[in-house]
Amino acid sequence: MKSTIDLSTTPSLEAAYACCRQLARSHYENFPVVSLCVPRHLRRHFYSIYAYCRVSDDLGDEGDPSCRSKALEDWERQVRDAFLGSPQGPILLALADTVKNFDIPQQLFFDLLHAFKLDQVKTSYATEQELLEYSRYSAQPVGRIVLQLLGNDTEEALNLSDLICAGLQLSNFCQDVAMDYKKGRVYIPAADMRECGYSINDLDRRRYNSAFIEVMKKQVARARCFLINGMPLARLLSTRMGVEIKLICMGSLRLLEKIEKNGYRVLENRPVLTRSDFLLICTRLFK
Repeated sequence: MKSTIDLSTTPSLEAAYACCRQLARSHYENFPVVSLCVPRHLRRHFYSIYAYCRVSDDLGDEGDPSCRSKALEDWERQVRDAFLGSPQGPILLALADTVKNFDIPQQLFFDLLHAFKLDQVKTSYATEQELLEYSRYSAQPVGRIVLQLLGNDTEEALNLSDLICAGLQLSNFCQDVAMDYKKGRVYIPAADMRECGYSINDLDRRRYNSAFIEVMKKQVARARCFLINGMPLARLLSTRMGVEIKLICMGSLRLLEKIEKNGYRVLENRPVLTRSDFLLICTRLFK
């Protein structure tokens, strides 16, 4: 969903944060961007981070494909200007304030942009390791930014966060196989497809067979492993944020569970979480 917020006009700081909140609350799917578990004084900063990610992602996915790389380069220049004290537009005004208040390493934001720029030139991944390297830029910076907001960037916390973020990214890839292919991208390692006897030609024809099921079993198992191994992060955080982390992980685990129960038919029906799924997740949380 492309943002309709005017990014060129710079309002007051309060209005800028309000714009970020509006954008964040208008676009989420697998789990709310900011739940009641997030302390009130941090919510505006979560919104500013999300708004930055949303706009960056849209620039890499929306509009004329031939113009996306330039749009991302222009956006990157604006981000650098914002961090140097000259923010343009509400998103970057709020972001610059968040970064300054929490002393967040600026490189993390440019790492995210690197992933979106990579999407313009790289359409497939040979191995699991290559895909995880992409995740290092596309997902893990977000977790590290959040830990900076929470004041807990110990090595243990960062490592666990990286596992969770990789799991979340891999779960999204499982969910969006058909949608990503329409964009000309394949986030299933070629080695996995080759091992299971499934080809790009099969994917192009939306061929659902035993080979595709085996491919998807590998993807789902990999994503689940990362999520479960990263969940101990919840114990290192405050009670409320620990609950938030568990809810996010359990949301992705539920998504993977639905993919399995539907026979891995992600080429036909894109799985999403429903209200009943959210209720189930909350029930499981307190078991």
